[in-house]
Amino acid sequence: MAGVTAHSLGPIGDAVTTLLDAGRADGTIRPDVDARDVILLVGYLSRLDDTEWDTRARHLLDLVLDGLRRRD
Repeated sequence: MAGVTAHSLGPIGDAVTTLLDAGRADGTIRPDVDARDVILLVGYLSRLDDTEWDTRARHLLDLVLDGLRRRD
């Protein structure tokens, strides 16, 4: 199913799917995340006001990346 989702997102979705698949294979990425999830979450960063970028962008990106990590 991830391949269908990635395909509809074009080459960026394909690239994100490849990265997610590699992370799942080595046990670092949780199994319930697909390319669309990641692209939507990261896309939120583009909605930050210029005045917020320096104070919020790094923190929000850290939250996104932490959320992708597999938890046992």
